[in-house]
Amino acid sequence: MSNQSSCIRNAFFSITCVALLAISILANVRPAEAQDCQTALESSTGAVELSNGDTTNKKKGVDEWSGEVVKLVTTLPGVLVIAGEGDGAQDSIYTQGSSTTHPLIDSAQLGTDLGELQAVIPAGTHCIQVAPGSNATGDFEVFASFTDVCHLGTVDDHGNSLLCATPIEVGASLPTSGEIGPAITADHDVFTFEPEAAATVTVTSTGGDVSAGLYNSEGTLLDTGLIFQALAAGRYYVQVSGDDESTYEISVALDPEPEP
Repeated sequence: MSNQSSCIRNAFFSITCVALLAISILANVRPAEAQDCQTALESSTGAVELSNGDTTNKKKGVDEWSGEVVKLVTTLPGVLVIAGEGDGAQDSIYTQGSSTTHPLIDSAQLGTDLGELQAVIPAGTHCIQVAPGSNATGDFEVFASFTDVCHLGTVDDHGNSLLCATPIEVGASLPTSGEIGPAITADHDVFTFEPEAAATVTVTSTGGDVSAGLYNSEGTLLDTGLIFQALAAGRYYVQVSGDDESTYEISVALDPEPEP
Protein backbone atom coordinates (compact mmCIF):
# COMPACT_ATOMS: atom_id res chain seq x y z
CA MET A 1 0.00 0.00 0.00
CA SER A 2 2.92 2.41 0.78
CA ASN A 3 4.36 1.85 -2.71
CA GLN A 4 1.00 2.62 -4.29
CA SER A 5 0.55 5.81 -2.20
CA SER A 6 4.04 6.95 -3.14
CA CYS A 7 3.21 6.41 -6.78
CA ILE A 8 0.16 8.60 -6.57
CA ARG A 9 2.15 11.42 -4.92
CA ASN A 10 5.11 11.37 -7.28
CA ALA A 11 4.30 11.49 -10.98
CA PHE A 12 8.06 11.55 -11.81
CA PHE A 13 8.23 7.83 -11.15
CA SER A 14 5.05 7.11 -13.17
CA ILE A 15 6.58 4.28 -15.23
CA THR A 16 7.87 2.51 -12.12
CA CYS A 17 4.56 3.13 -10.38
CA VAL A 18 2.55 1.55 -13.18
CA ALA A 19 4.78 -1.51 -13.00
CA LEU A 20 4.34 -1.77 -9.22
CA LEU A 21 0.59 -1.37 -9.49
CA ALA A 22 0.42 -4.05 -12.20
CA ILE A 23 2.42 -6.46 -10.04
CA SER A 24 0.11 -5.70 -7.11
CA ILE A 25 -3.00 -6.43 -9.20
CA LEU A 26 -1.54 -9.64 -10.63
CA ALA A 27 -0.63 -10.79 -7.14
CA ASN A 28 -4.30 -10.64 -6.20
CA VAL A 29 -5.58 -12.64 -9.20
CA ARG A 30 -2.78 -15.13 -9.91
CA PRO A 31 -3.71 -18.84 -10.20
CA ALA A 32 -3.48 -21.01 -7.11
CA GLU A 33 0.04 -22.01 -6.19
CA ALA A 34 0.97 -25.16 -8.10
CA GLN A 35 3.12 -26.80 -5.45
CA ASP A 36 0.46 -29.01 -3.86
CA CYS A 37 -0.88 -30.28 -7.18
CA GLN A 38 2.62 -30.72 -8.54
CA THR A 39 3.40 -33.01 -5.64
CA ALA A 40 0.05 -34.80 -5.75
CA LEU A 41 0.37 -35.55 -9.47
CA GLU A 42 3.61 -37.46 -8.98
CA SER A 43 1.36 -40.50 -8.55
CA SER A 44 -2.16 -41.57 -9.55
CA THR A 45 -3.12 -42.84 -6.10
CA GLY A 46 -5.95 -41.20 -4.22
CA ALA A 47 -7.73 -40.00 -7.35
CA VAL A 48 -11.51 -40.19 -7.74
CA GLU A 49 -12.46 -41.87 -11.02
CA LEU A 50 -14.96 -39.87 -13.07
CA SER A 51 -16.88 -41.47 -15.92
CA ASN A 52 -19.35 -39.69 -18.15
CA GLY A 53 -21.95 -37.82 -16.08
CA ASP A 54 -20.15 -38.35 -12.76
CA THR A 55 -19.77 -35.60 -10.14
CA THR A 56 -17.55 -35.31 -7.08
CA ASN A 57 -17.18 -32.63 -4.41
CA LYS A 58 -15.00 -31.73 -1.43
CA LYS A 59 -15.77 -29.34 1.43
CA LYS A 60 -13.21 -27.81 3.80
CA GLY A 61 -12.85 -24.79 6.03
CA VAL A 62 -10.98 -22.05 4.19
CA ASP A 63 -7.96 -22.46 6.49
CA GLU A 64 -7.87 -26.20 5.71
CA TRP A 65 -7.45 -25.83 1.96
CA SER A 66 -3.74 -25.14 2.35
CA GLY A 67 -2.21 -28.42 1.19
CA GLU A 68 -5.60 -29.90 0.26
CA VAL A 69 -6.35 -30.85 -3.36
CA VAL A 70 -8.97 -32.77 -5.32
CA LYS A 71 -7.48 -35.51 -7.52
CA LEU A 72 -9.46 -36.94 -10.45
CA VAL A 73 -8.83 -39.58 -13.10
CA THR A 74 -10.68 -40.00 -16.42
CA THR A 75 -10.24 -42.76 -19.00
CA LEU A 76 -11.41 -40.52 -21.84
CA PRO A 77 -10.86 -36.85 -22.70
CA GLY A 78 -13.79 -34.53 -22.21
CA VAL A 79 -15.06 -31.41 -20.47
CA LEU A 80 -14.65 -30.87 -16.73
CA VAL A 81 -16.98 -28.31 -15.13
CA ILE A 82 -15.83 -26.89 -11.79
CA ALA A 83 -17.98 -24.76 -9.48
CA GLY A 84 -17.57 -23.45 -5.94
CA GLU A 85 -19.76 -22.60 -3.00
CA GLY A 86 -18.62 -20.13 -0.35
CA ASP A 87 -16.43 -17.02 -0.35
CA GLY A 88 -14.44 -16.62 -3.55
CA ALA A 89 -11.48 -18.92 -4.14
CA GLN A 90 -9.06 -19.33 -7.02
CA ASP A 91 -9.62 -22.81 -8.47
CA SER A 92 -6.92 -24.14 -10.79
CA ILE A 93 -6.95 -27.42 -12.72
CA TYR A 94 -3.65 -29.16 -13.51
CA THR A 95 -3.09 -32.36 -15.47
CA GLN A 96 -0.43 -35.03 -15.06
CA GLY A 97 2.51 -34.37 -17.35
CA SER A 98 5.09 -36.73 -18.79
CA SER A 99 7.75 -35.45 -16.40
CA THR A 100 7.83 -33.79 -12.98
CA THR A 101 6.20 -30.66 -14.42
CA HIS A 102 2.41 -30.92 -14.58
CA PRO A 103 0.81 -28.21 -16.73
CA LEU A 104 -1.92 -25.79 -15.72
CA ILE A 105 -5.03 -26.21 -17.91
CA ASP A 106 -7.15 -23.33 -16.62
CA SER A 107 -7.93 -21.25 -13.54
CA ALA A 108 -10.81 -19.06 -12.36
CA GLN A 109 -12.23 -17.32 -9.29
CA LEU A 110 -15.16 -19.45 -8.14
CA GLY A 111 -17.64 -19.31 -5.30
CA THR A 112 -21.27 -18.59 -4.53
CA ASP A 113 -22.82 -16.66 -7.47
CA LEU A 114 -19.45 -16.55 -9.28
CA GLY A 115 -20.23 -18.89 -12.16
CA GLU A 116 -18.24 -21.97 -13.17
CA LEU A 117 -15.08 -23.03 -14.95
CA GLN A 118 -15.30 -25.32 -18.00
CA ALA A 119 -12.03 -26.94 -18.97
CA VAL A 120 -11.21 -29.40 -21.76
CA ILE A 121 -9.08 -32.15 -20.24
CA PRO A 122 -7.23 -35.14 -21.72
CA ALA A 123 -7.58 -38.68 -20.43
CA GLY A 124 -5.46 -39.22 -17.33
CA THR A 125 -5.01 -37.91 -13.79
CA HIS A 126 -5.88 -34.31 -12.88
CA CYS A 127 -5.71 -32.11 -9.81
CA ILE A 128 -7.81 -29.17 -8.62
CA GLN A 129 -6.02 -26.65 -6.38
CA VAL A 130 -8.20 -24.35 -4.25
CA ALA A 131 -6.80 -21.10 -2.84
CA PRO A 132 -9.39 -19.08 -0.86
CA GLY A 133 -8.95 -15.31 -0.69
CA SER A 134 -7.29 -13.73 2.34
CA ASN A 135 -10.65 -12.38 3.57
CA ALA A 136 -12.59 -15.61 3.03
CA THR A 137 -14.30 -17.20 6.03
CA GLY A 138 -16.31 -20.33 6.74
CA ASP A 139 -16.31 -23.36 4.46
CA PHE A 140 -15.51 -23.60 0.79
CA GLU A 141 -16.87 -26.49 -1.28
CA VAL A 142 -15.67 -27.39 -4.77
CA PHE A 143 -17.77 -29.41 -7.24
CA ALA A 144 -16.47 -31.16 -10.35
CA SER A 145 -18.57 -32.89 -13.02
CA PHE A 146 -17.35 -34.61 -16.17
CA THR A 147 -18.74 -35.23 -19.67
CA ASP A 148 -16.57 -37.42 -21.87
CA VAL A 149 -15.89 -36.63 -25.51
CA CYS A 150 -18.14 -39.48 -26.67
CA HIS A 151 -21.21 -37.81 -25.13
CA LEU A 152 -20.72 -34.25 -26.33
CA GLY A 153 -23.25 -32.93 -28.83
CA THR A 154 -25.54 -35.37 -30.65
CA VAL A 155 -25.24 -38.83 -29.10
CA ASP A 156 -25.63 -41.88 -31.35
CA ASP A 157 -26.61 -45.41 -30.29
CA HIS A 158 -22.99 -46.56 -30.73
CA GLY A 159 -19.74 -44.63 -30.96
CA ASN A 160 -18.57 -43.46 -34.37
CA SER A 161 -14.83 -43.66 -33.69
CA LEU A 162 -12.27 -46.12 -32.34
CA LEU A 163 -11.99 -43.99 -29.19
CA CYS A 164 -15.73 -44.23 -28.51
CA ALA A 165 -16.23 -47.82 -29.68
CA THR A 166 -18.88 -49.93 -27.94
CA PRO A 167 -17.47 -53.08 -26.29
CA ILE A 168 -19.12 -56.17 -27.76
CA GLU A 169 -19.41 -59.51 -25.98
CA VAL A 170 -17.67 -62.25 -27.90
CA GLY A 171 -19.79 -65.37 -28.32
CA ALA A 172 -22.88 -63.74 -26.78
CA SER A 173 -26.09 -65.76 -26.96
CA LEU A 174 -27.86 -62.73 -28.46
CA PRO A 175 -26.44 -60.42 -31.15
CA THR A 176 -25.91 -56.70 -30.59
CA SER A 177 -28.37 -54.44 -32.41
CA GLY A 178 -27.73 -51.04 -33.96
CA GLU A 179 -29.16 -48.41 -36.27
CA ILE A 180 -27.66 -46.45 -39.13
CA GLY A 181 -28.99 -42.92 -39.74
CA PRO A 182 -30.94 -40.98 -40.67
CA ALA A 183 -30.41 -38.17 -38.16
CA ILE A 184 -26.63 -38.44 -38.19
CA THR A 185 -24.77 -37.62 -41.40
CA ALA A 186 -22.41 -40.37 -42.60
CA ASP A 187 -23.35 -42.51 -39.62
CA HIS A 188 -21.31 -45.58 -38.81
CA ASP A 189 -21.09 -47.63 -35.63
CA VAL A 190 -17.86 -48.94 -34.13
CA PHE A 191 -17.50 -51.93 -31.80
CA THR A 192 -14.46 -53.34 -30.03
CA PHE A 193 -13.44 -56.75 -28.72
CA GLU A 194 -10.23 -58.16 -27.31
CA PRO A 195 -9.29 -61.86 -27.61
CA GLU A 196 -6.89 -62.92 -24.86
CA ALA A 197 -5.21 -65.53 -27.08
CA ALA A 198 -4.80 -66.33 -30.77
CA ALA A 199 -8.11 -67.26 -32.37
CA THR A 200 -10.12 -67.23 -35.58
CA VAL A 201 -12.83 -64.58 -35.51
CA THR A 202 -16.10 -64.65 -37.39
CA VAL A 203 -18.12 -61.42 -37.64
CA THR A 204 -21.66 -61.66 -39.03
CA SER A 205 -24.31 -58.99 -39.52
CA THR A 206 -27.97 -59.40 -40.39
CA GLY A 207 -30.81 -57.01 -41.09
CA GLY A 208 -30.40 -53.84 -43.10
CA ASP A 209 -28.14 -53.04 -46.03
CA VAL A 210 -24.91 -52.56 -44.07
CA SER A 211 -21.27 -53.53 -44.45
CA ALA A 212 -18.64 -54.33 -41.83
CA GLY A 213 -14.89 -53.78 -41.66
CA LEU A 214 -12.37 -55.31 -39.23
CA TYR A 215 -9.52 -53.12 -37.96
CA ASN A 216 -6.57 -53.75 -35.66
CA SER A 217 -5.56 -51.51 -32.75
CA GLU A 218 -3.56 -49.23 -35.08
CA GLY A 219 -6.58 -48.61 -37.32
CA THR A 220 -5.39 -50.81 -40.21
CA LEU A 221 -8.19 -52.44 -42.20
CA LEU A 222 -7.82 -56.24 -42.04
CA ASP A 223 -10.99 -57.56 -43.71
CA THR A 224 -14.41 -56.53 -44.98
CA GLY A 225 -17.74 -58.16 -45.81
CA LEU A 226 -18.25 -61.58 -44.24
CA ILE A 227 -15.29 -61.50 -41.87
CA PHE A 228 -13.42 -64.72 -41.10
CA GLN A 229 -9.91 -63.92 -39.90
CA ALA A 230 -7.13 -65.51 -37.84
CA LEU A 231 -6.06 -63.02 -35.16
CA ALA A 232 -3.41 -62.76 -32.49
CA ALA A 233 -4.29 -61.63 -28.98
CA GLY A 234 -5.02 -57.90 -28.79
CA ARG A 235 -7.68 -55.27 -29.37
CA TYR A 236 -9.73 -55.12 -32.56
CA TYR A 237 -12.55 -52.99 -33.94
CA VAL A 238 -15.52 -53.62 -36.21
CA GLN A 239 -17.02 -50.69 -38.10
CA VAL A 240 -20.58 -51.06 -39.41
CA SER A 241 -21.71 -48.57 -42.06
CA GLY A 242 -24.46 -48.14 -44.64
CA ASP A 243 -25.76 -45.62 -47.17
CA ASP A 244 -29.41 -45.64 -46.08
CA GLU A 245 -31.36 -45.75 -42.85
CA SER A 246 -31.43 -49.32 -41.55
CA THR A 247 -31.32 -51.47 -38.45
CA TYR A 248 -29.01 -54.45 -38.06
CA GLU A 249 -27.66 -57.08 -35.70
CA ILE A 250 -24.00 -58.01 -35.31
CA SER A 251 -22.24 -60.86 -33.54
CA VAL A 252 -18.61 -61.85 -33.00
CA ALA A 253 -17.52 -65.47 -32.47
CA LEU A 254 -14.02 -66.74 -31.67
CA ASP A 255 -12.64 -70.19 -32.41
CA PRO A 256 -9.45 -70.55 -30.30
CA GLU A 257 -6.34 -71.76 -32.07
CA PRO A 258 -5.54 -75.41 -31.27
CA GLU A 259 -2.74 -76.07 -28.81
CA PRO A 260 0.57 -76.86 -30.63
